[in-house]
Amino acid sequence: MREIKFDLVMKNKHTGDIHHKKYFLAELMMGIGKLFDIENYETVANRQFTGLADKNGVEIYESDVVTYDLDRSPQMKGVIKWDDIKARFCIEECILWGLNSRDVSTRAEVIGSIYEHPELINNEQ
Repeated sequence: MREIKFDLVMKNKHTGDIHHKKYFLAELMMGIGKLFDIENYETVANRQFTGLADKNGVEIYESDVVTYDLDRSPQMKGVIKWDDIKARFCIEECILWGLNSRDVSTRAEVIGSIYEHPELINNEQ
């Protein structure tokens, strides 16, 4: 059975620092106030776990920025997104490939998320 896991991205209202809290669906049902001090944080994003890890064993979440290698091409960079049509996570506009554990575990590396490092989504390497 696939784990339904999320990464709640919160920003401290006073310092601007970004913090993460990973939780399972059951924890969410207990109430968000138990996960963070909601008076000092605002929700930035609620990112779903893809169920996959990169070549370094790092869990991959929706909106992560990854680098990846395709056969006979230079290293590329893209954002993890959900493809509504094919019901799958993919890289960028889903024209490259759907995420599968073999490709991701050998070819992809998480380098950040669009929330903590928005500069990573610039197409320049």
